[in-house]
Parts: sequence; C-alpha cells; structure tokens
Amino acid sequence: MWDLHTGHCRLTLEGHAGKINDLQLSEDGRLCATAGEDGTVRLWDVRTGACKRVLRGHKAWASSVALVPAADKLVTTSGARLARPELCAAGLRRAFS
Repeated sequence: MWDLHTGHCRLTLEGHAGKINDLQLSEDGRLCATAGEDGTVRLWDVRTGACKRVLRGHKAWASSVALVPAADKLVTTSGARLARPELCAAGLRRAFS
C-alpha cells in the first residue's frame, strides 16, 4: 500500500502464494480484503498489515472480492462461481472479534 502524499510504500501485504487478483478496502479503512491466485481470500488489518483471517473455499484462483458493509459480508468469485456466502460472512465477522 502506498502513501499518496509521499509516494512511499507504507505497507506490504505478504501471505498469498502467487498474485493478488483483486483488493478492496472497507468503508472505514480498517480492513482490506484480497482475492488471490492461490484460491484464498484474506482479510487484513490495514494499520498493521497483519493477516486476520484466511478464507478457503475456491477450488481454483479467487478472481474478485467485494465487501458488503451493510450486511457484514463479503462476496468472492472464481470464474463463474460465487463462494459460499456463509463461509465468507463467518470469516468477516471473526476478523476483528
């Protein structure tokens, strides 16, 4: 993650085995969700860079991620399939508990 004011790298998210295909920040800026080539979706603490939760459920790479703040959920895709919503919702609820 880059600081737009200074142009310096402020934070590196390390943990995916392969490329990150998509990233989304929460509305409050505390949480970041990434979808990876390794088939996982990861939830990160933006302040510290710590991986708070790893969600598994895709059989192939995870292509996109979207946070749904009003529902306290996230949705991911891999090809033409959606991940199981109950898996994603449970992971998001536990991320900062």
